[in-house]
Amino acid sequence: MPALSDRLDALAFGLLAVMPLGMALINRSAQPILIAAMLAALAARASCGELAETRRRMERTLRRPLGLVCLAYLAFALVSITWGHHPRTSISMFAEVAGSAGAALVLHAALPRPVPSWAWKLAVAAMALGCVTILGELASGMAIRGSLGARNFVFIFKRSVTAMLVLFWPIAAYLWITGRRSIAGALLLLFAIAIYAAHSSGAAMGLAAGLALAGLAALSQRTASLAIAAALGLALAVAPVLGDAAERLLPERIVERLHFAHADQRLEVWQSFGEVVKRRPIGGAGFGTSTKMAQEPVAQEVPAERRVMLGAWHPHNGYLQIWAETGAVGALLAGAALMLLAFGIGRLPRPAAIATAALVASAAAVLLVGHGIWQGWWSAVIGTAAFWLARLPEPR
Repeated sequence: MPALSDRLDALAFGLLAVMPLGMALINRSAQPILIAAMLAALAARASCGELAETRRRMERTLRRPLGLVCLAYLAFALVSITWGHHPRTSISMFAEVAGSAGAALVLHAALPRPVPSWAWKLAVAAMALGCVTILGELASGMAIRGSLGARNFVFIFKRSVTAMLVLFWPIAAYLWITGRRSIAGALLLLFAIAIYAAHSSGAAMGLAAGLALAGLAALSQRTASLAIAAALGLALAVAPVLGDAAERLLPERIVERLHFAHADQRLEVWQSFGEVVKRRPIGGAGFGTSTKMAQEPVAQEVPAERRVMLGAWHPHNGYLQIWAETGAVGALLAGAALMLLAFGIGRLPRPAAIATAALVASAAAVLLVGHGIWQGWWSAVIGTAAFWLARLPEPR
């Protein structure tokens, strides 16, 4: 009979594996799934007296340059709450993102063993079944959701496919490494159809970016690493002026053609939050204030014609949200973390480098148009995908 620790580890792996299906069914389920898996792994280590070693593994991770920079950003974000005017909202947002990030860190330290093959196969099945579930619900006019009284508007699966996009890359890498390349291709096709059906332009853009960088990394890891670093640096650098620049440079006919993606409204939101950055350039308006920005004192300093779109809940651009909430200090710290991440790709083993380049490119593209960088489900899928990538099997 397997030891208690083995059974608890298996539970943790199983929970992580079903996350793609979980997000297809309940589109904020990633965070509770991750926390449950973390608790199972911690219980496993406690049952065999390995908590001290778990703590040492966590400390080693946090002492790395990327860990230290991430801690510095979180520390500054926490301090910045003191000059925001909605501390309860900010603290709730901080707890949400820190909870997911902390759970991923603990899980990584508490579940050091390789991923068993059955867990990888379960993740493949969960991804495929998640796609089928989304397509089936859309084809049936949301019959199941409607019968349950759940929210059933046509865009309900945007968050689901965005989360599944992040989780797709380590799963596809596993299939590719283990010689199941036809299955990887079929899963890619099925997932692309699900994204199209879900009307998620952000996920579609992310998938295209991921495929492009996966191809580039397959040719040259160093070139892919440099390309990602340049793209991330540019996205962060231009974020405060993105709205004004896009309005001047984009032909009106292009904006009209992108009306289905609310391009005109998105430009206005970017301009409005860009005005906040101009008025709070050093420390921002305070972490987590985006959802309440229209009620922040800084809103009264923004020109009246730009003030309305401060009530859009988010800047609809993750890089701009960093600037608006934590200013240049936060942007510098976030930029340092992104550069360390990008340049680290060149030092990874080849399969992991290709998958990581694809994942980072996809996430970076989504953040250009995404709704809120600090949502717990987003941090949870990023943390889970990083866990899988760190445990890809050796190439045959």
